[in-house]
Amino acid sequence: DFKGYGGKGKGRKGSRAPPLDSEFWTNKLGDENREELGIETFTGVIHSYNWKFGWGFIMPDNPEELPQQAKDKLQEAMEAAAAEGKEWTDENLLYFR
Repeated sequence: DFKGYGGKGKGRKGSRAPPLDSEFWTNKLGDENREELGIETFTGVIHSYNWKFGWGFIMPDNPEELPQQAKDKLQEAMEAAAAEGKEWTDENLLYFR
């Protein structure tokens, strides 16, 4: 018998994301001090995703169409990363989790 092989095992409870209409997402907005910039949606492609920690980067299809507030935040993040000596590969990548 191989303990931990297959099945639920240690650390596997609730591995799926909650449904989109779940209160989880509303609470998450408040907990992480996120604010929505309107009701318009934008499309893009996932550039990279760290499944272990649940975060990644999205490349918008049309970065020039993003709201100015989002562009300003991207610029701030890029400057902060450069100040910490981190390499920034593309100024249009959006962090998500």
